[in-house]
Amino acid sequence: MRTQKASVEQSERGESEEHATEDEVEDDEEEEDDDDDSDDDEDESDESTDDEPEVKISNPCKDIKTGLAAALKTKSSSTNQGTFALSKTYQDAPVPGLRVVGLGRVVLPLDKKNAQKLIGVCKLAPFGKGERTIVDKNVRDTWELAPEKVSFDNRHWDSWLKTTVIPYVNRQLGVSAIARCELYKLLVYEKGSHFLPHQDTEKAKGMFGTVIIVLPSAFEGGQLHMSHSGQTKIFDIAEDSEFCTSVMAWYSDVRHEVKPITSGYRLALSYNLITPTGSPRPGLSDHSQIVAEVRHVLMSWRQNFAQSTPDKLAYILDHKYSSFGIGSGVLKGADAQKVEILRSLAKECRFKIYLASAELHVSGGADGYDSEEGCAGGMAYVNEKDLTIENVVDLDGEDAEFADEDLVLQNPDDFIPHALDAGEPDNEENEGYTGNEGGGIEYWYNQTVILIWPRNRQDAVFGADWLAGATRRLMYSNSISATPAEQKLVERVLVRIESGTMSDETCRELFKTAIGWQDLKLWLRIARIAKIESRTSVLTCKDLTGAAVTFGFDKVQSLLTNILFLSPSNAYRLNLVAAINESKLSKQADVAAWCEAQRKLIIESLKIATQDDVPALVAVAKSKGISFIQSSIIPQLLSLSCKRSFWFTFLEELQAQRDAIGPSAQKVADVIKATLTSLLKKIDPLTVRPQVPRAYSYDTTPEYDPQPTIQLLKICLKLDCPDLCATVLGKLMKKNSEGDERTRQRRTSQVYQPVMTALTSYTKPPFSINLENPPFAEFMKMVVGDVVDISLGGWNIDWG
Repeated sequence: MRTQKASVEQSERGESEEHATEDEVEDDEEEEDDDDDSDDDEDESDESTDDEPEVKISNPCKDIKTGLAAALKTKSSSTNQGTFALSKTYQDAPVPGLRVVGLGRVVLPLDKKNAQKLIGVCKLAPFGKGERTIVDKNVRDTWELAPEKVSFDNRHWDSWLKTTVIPYVNRQLGVSAIARCELYKLLVYEKGSHFLPHQDTEKAKGMFGTVIIVLPSAFEGGQLHMSHSGQTKIFDIAEDSEFCTSVMAWYSDVRHEVKPITSGYRLALSYNLITPTGSPRPGLSDHSQIVAEVRHVLMSWRQNFAQSTPDKLAYILDHKYSSFGIGSGVLKGADAQKVEILRSLAKECRFKIYLASAELHVSGGADGYDSEEGCAGGMAYVNEKDLTIENVVDLDGEDAEFADEDLVLQNPDDFIPHALDAGEPDNEENEGYTGNEGGGIEYWYNQTVILIWPRNRQDAVFGADWLAGATRRLMYSNSISATPAEQKLVERVLVRIESGTMSDETCRELFKTAIGWQDLKLWLRIARIAKIESRTSVLTCKDLTGAAVTFGFDKVQSLLTNILFLSPSNAYRLNLVAAINESKLSKQADVAAWCEAQRKLIIESLKIATQDDVPALVAVAKSKGISFIQSSIIPQLLSLSCKRSFWFTFLEELQAQRDAIGPSAQKVADVIKATLTSLLKKIDPLTVRPQVPRAYSYDTTPEYDPQPTIQLLKICLKLDCPDLCATVLGKLMKKNSEGDERTRQRRTSQVYQPVMTALTSYTKPPFSINLENPPFAEFMKMVVGDVVDISLGGWNIDWG
């Protein structure tokens, strides 16, 4: 006995519902269909479908864990919790001994000769349209035979229906009362036979569903498409139809369509499912809103590769099941409903879904003796936690294609709607207590979970770095045009990057690939996804110039212009223009003019400078002269929030290159001194360290860092401007009287004393300053007394 698997197809759902409305078909007759939930996991290749282009979901869910937990939060109730349609194929079903009036015994499997004889005693099946019952082969093309003309010679046939088929159907449809079935019609399908989308009408009192039994008969095609509340299933039983018997069943209000038979003949028995007298008529709950919410979260998940997005999740079910219970698919109440919803969406949303047992073992130390309970208390601290995932099966109870131990989950990160150990433990072992101290204690938490992850996370779920592997494959490719496999690989990589998994190395390999294939469209698409207009770390100026040479300057000019406008790096902007101007592209008059215009624009619109910009700015100084730097560059930079590290490096490099910068080294020195003077006027020489909270301490006295102060003095000396030390020292002396005694003591110990030590060291080469001359003498005279007092213990100082 083999269970067929249900699959979901979004496009079929939309077509089926629209077509049904257009034709206004109501089934006066029964429609059967083939079953076989063809497993999407079997049919769908990870390589070809996981990351293929798909419509981006609007207003995506950002918090996947919370969103999925909320979407699946359904409560058990008196409404139906079963599936809306089912299919199962039996290899060991009894031969019915089918007998037809006027024909005699029908031999199975049905062959062409006997099929034609059987059709000869049948009539075309009608269907309901409004209040009429009509025959129209464009809508329904099927042969039928009334039940009174059909009988079964094998007494085991009815027994098999009552003991095997009906109990299984009741259980899967979630019917509480034991329903019975009565034969409605014998149906024969030939090549071209079909039935457009429709719903069944009530053909007998108490009827709530239909059972179709397809007897052994070889055919192809004839898939049955089922839809209800936003969920869709496709049953395809043709593969095993010649020697097996298939059973399909569904509720009457389920829309379904029989696709055309493409070859052979299909022989089926249609039964009405009838509820016992006095029992309420079973019906389906409308889960369309739940399905829509779950679909939205799942699609948001598979399209989001941000670092905070989980690769996998384990949803804890309401009930706990033994490994046998999981394997045989016996789920209760809302658990069955959740699994059914996820099953119906698995193929459409491209997800892997399994059931498993999760056990968390927690060991630690117990609390002391509990006088009220007369025993050791609970767990005082945790020593170790061990999480085990086992009995992993797919939704049909078949073993997963991976070993249980290959899947690693973390508690509570990977579990929803709560952690595994959120409640009371299922089992507990306590070593007891000794005196007032507890011994060891162990807890076990056991849950049945739904394991779920997007198919495009399969590699990440099992620890494989897919993106790194894909990058290596691109790196070693030497093709001059894209093969189909390489096209798919590039597409998958682009989807990953666009969805949040940004990698500069991968982007660079993609660009090289596009250059190698001379594919401008791909190159521009990569540029957009990699956001190279503002991310200068991806491509070098040489790379961009090479692309302009390969594809033509006019093809990438707009992008290059945007890069120059948006890039935060002055050096990158200037170097890019220089690289293009030095390439063979500059032989084109329009390119040379563009370079000149862009260089002028960059210099007039500098960004906040960093140390990386220094070589490019010094190059401008060599080209334009120091007067240009003084009039055009330095005023801009002074108006921006450039860090001291930039200024010190920039001024030092100007000094080092002063002989190469016009008009003279002395002019360069004058500009350096003027610039440093402007900087020092804006800088506070005292640097307060960030306050670090301390337990039981309410001290708000500032802590100082002397190094920035010492660096200011040192840069003045390095730039041959010792007299500018007066600005720094003058500000320090003005600060001397500020604050309470504790603040002044700390300032002396943490700033003045280190500065005095540094100045003393500068009396030696290369600076060789004289501390008896201004501006150092006045400062030393002011601080030396206080520093000596500290050294001799004159002040009772809290050193922090």
